[in-house]
Amino acid sequence: MTAQSNPKRMPGRGKRALFAGVGSALVLALLELIGVFFYFIVLSKPSRQMIELTLGMQKPFQYGTMSLHYKPHPYFNYTFNPDFTYPDGRKPYNAHGFRMPEWPGRKSRGTLRIVALGASTTYGMFATSGETVWPAMVERALQKRFSLPIEVYNLGVPGYTTHEILGVLCMLVPELEPDMVLIHCGANDAFAQAYPDEGGPDNTRFRFSWNYRPLPAPVRLAMRASYLLRTIGVLFFSRGSFLPGDVLKLVQYPPPAGDQALKNSHNAKGKYFRRNLKTMVAVARDLGAVPILINHPLNPKWDNMQEPYYRAIVESHLRCNRIGQELAQEIQVPIIDLFPWMRDAQLFVDAIHVNDGGMKLKARIIEKYLAAFVREKWQGGVSPAAR
Repeated sequence: MTAQSNPKRMPGRGKRALFAGVGSALVLALLELIGVFFYFIVLSKPSRQMIELTLGMQKPFQYGTMSLHYKPHPYFNYTFNPDFTYPDGRKPYNAHGFRMPEWPGRKSRGTLRIVALGASTTYGMFATSGETVWPAMVERALQKRFSLPIEVYNLGVPGYTTHEILGVLCMLVPELEPDMVLIHCGANDAFAQAYPDEGGPDNTRFRFSWNYRPLPAPVRLAMRASYLLRTIGVLFFSRGSFLPGDVLKLVQYPPPAGDQALKNSHNAKGKYFRRNLKTMVAVARDLGAVPILINHPLNPKWDNMQEPYYRAIVESHLRCNRIGQELAQEIQVPIIDLFPWMRDAQLFVDAIHVNDGGMKLKARIIEKYLAAFVREKWQGGVSPAAR
């Protein structure tokens, strides 16, 4: 009976296996359709472009071989990737991971060299070319005014706080032999002050290290074949530092809830910002350069912000400006106060980043101050190296 019953059971098992296979295929097909919907409808175009670049799906001539916009750095957390290339073939970043041009060797006698340190407001967040950002505009204006070899190097990187900027100043700026160091920071430190203990003395309560790791080959192939896996990958791998999209999402803890952020800001004193700013001034002076602080303007539309989190940021932003003013008097360091001169909302793209008109005004204010300073300190613009 057993030997005769097995053949009768086989068709039942075969049918169940067939139904299970067809059912699984239908479920997978449905999930893949959902993945297609999310990939093309829900995900932003930049997110799709970034994951396709990571998967090697973008044409090499457009971006270079896996040349991502940012790259990890062991001490500054991240810099720009020198290999990144725009679709038109331009390479915007030099070998050190900052805006072009490449840094030269030793400074020529008689050259006045200025280094501009900062974050997105120094880098020029919305400018694809450094030539349209205030450091380059100031350079051209000073050269025209004095008819002398004057160089201004833009070392701004979006998102940098005084912690990263201090590292850049100590490790990279000495080889540029600057005569002046412009220190334009505080906006990102304002965000840190909305976190517990103002982000901590080493910034580790605000940020963590980013280490980009290439996707394993099997995972990369599977994601190239499936929109569902690609969509999941955008959400999952970005958290594991596989996918470098918005770099701040890869290095920064989620912000506290609005009320908690406001409480943290109320309790903050700007102690680490003050310490770092004071240290930067001391380092610049030790290099034989003249440090000059530059504070931040603020779009007047943000003066009466009601949402608690953004109220906390504005409060901290104004505190950082006050600290700059206090240090200017305390340790006798020059400061360029942009705040009262840039109170027209038409100059801004958002709270602190300026449009083309705002950039031109910002450059004029800074150049006018520097011109008077150069004339007073260096007798018509001749640097100490020429004397």
